[in-house]
Amino acid sequence: MKDAQKPDHISLGNLITYLRDGRYVIPDFQREFEWKPLDVRDLMRSIFLDYYIGSLLLWKGKSENFAALSCEPIYGYEGKERPEYIVLDGQQRLTAIHYAFMSPEKPLQNRASRFFYFIHVDKFMAEEHDEAFGYDRVTKHWLRILQNKITQFDLHIFPLSVVGAKDGNFRTGFRVTKRIGLTRRKLLKKMAMK
Repeated sequence: MKDAQKPDHISLGNLITYLRDGRYVIPDFQREFEWKPLDVRDLMRSIFLDYYIGSLLLWKGKSENFAALSCEPIYGYEGKERPEYIVLDGQQRLTAIHYAFMSPEKPLQNRASRFFYFIHVDKFMAEEHDEAFGYDRVTKHWLRILQNKITQFDLHIFPLSVVGAKDGNFRTGFRVTKRIGLTRRKLLKKMAMK
């Protein structure tokens, strides 16, 4: 048993980086991604509330393994693949995490529309966890909100795609949002004094 592998733990940040880099591939024998938008939302809730979400069974593959098993990237992956691991178990969860944090330009399987996922920060902070996690179709209305950090701040909306952004700089986004909040509070204070 001395050669038995021990399970590794991976942080959410590293997992998202690996997903963004295209390091996980799905063998042809795996079923298609089948989760509904609500299932993805429930997984995000479990992640942020630090619930156990199961384990992954991964095989560190080689180019001949990827070819022999007709491996494909995770559903919705956009970019140049750098396959490293073949997903033997956990494909639904990995794909859901990818979809929620990367927000690909692709609808979920068997859906006509794209979806995005977010946290109602005010509800999360008030520990109203059942109401804190949301998702919706990407519409023109939501696109305007997703492109405007001040509106997101005003609505207490935190899109999960900020975490998975290509620049990978979540902390910068947080600092900008915090600065906007401080500036907005100062401005509101000045207006109240007049």
